Amino acid sequence: MKRRFSIVLTVAAILLGTGLAIAQTKAVLKEKPEKLADPAANALQDYLYAQYANDKDTAATLKRLTAVTDSAKERYVSALTNYLLWMRYLERRAIEKWGKEDGMRILGHVRTFDDQYVIDSRRVREANVQYNSTKTTATIHLRIEMNRPENLQMGDSFNFLDSYEMIKVGGEWKLDFLKTYKKLEADDDEDLRSEMMAIPRMTKVIRELCEQMKASQIKTADEMKNILEDKWSRVYDDPVRTTVRPDEQPPAP
Repeated sequence: MKRRFSIVLTVAAILLGTGLAIAQTKAVLKEKPEKLADPAANALQDYLYAQYANDKDTAATLKRLTAVTDSAKERYVSALTNYLLWMRYLERRAIEKWGKEDGMRILGHVRTFDDQYVIDSRRVREANVQYNSTKTTATIHLRIEMNRPENLQMGDSFNFLDSYEMIKVGGEWKLDFLKTYKKLEADDDEDLRSEMMAIPRMTKVIRELCEQMKASQIKTADEMKNILEDKWSRVYDDPVRTTVRPDEQPPAP
């Protein structure tokens, strides 16, 4: 089994980075950016904004803007997309409750998701878009940042990216999810079952942690971080499959 622990190892690496320096970029909430002239770059801009908005329309928007080139992995992509939205929601709520530095420390980040969006919304406007000869696929390379925080991308294969893969489907440009996030390798059935068990289970954990945080049942960011680490360390132990739906997205802000 080559990739059973790929999600766990990614998150474990993030959580182990909690001692790293914290970047103090200030996120600025703003309206949806103006449309870009380049169609592939504009689709990516819409995708990034939908993640950032994380509102009642996000799930439908991301589904519309995402292409899954292997139909057998559509449920996996849906579950993973929703998990990533809950991670963003958790960080935002934690920062509101405990402040930026402590809120980021829960996931071991050196920059928040919101801060990264503010930077990426500028970078996508200056991106190098490389189309194939038939203009049916494109690789979008974002400008590399000057003075980027050390270890920004450590262990995180889903966020803080510099390149995105796009594909034209039915005349519309979409994010090629599997190629962008390097999920094209052939999984055996056991690998796929393992990750489909882990991802919804951790989504359920994060949802419950958010509810407990709102109710002040979790007192500190350290307590939240320790619970999350413990749940990840035992994510495959429970044989009972969670009942959380892949489309059970976070509540609107």
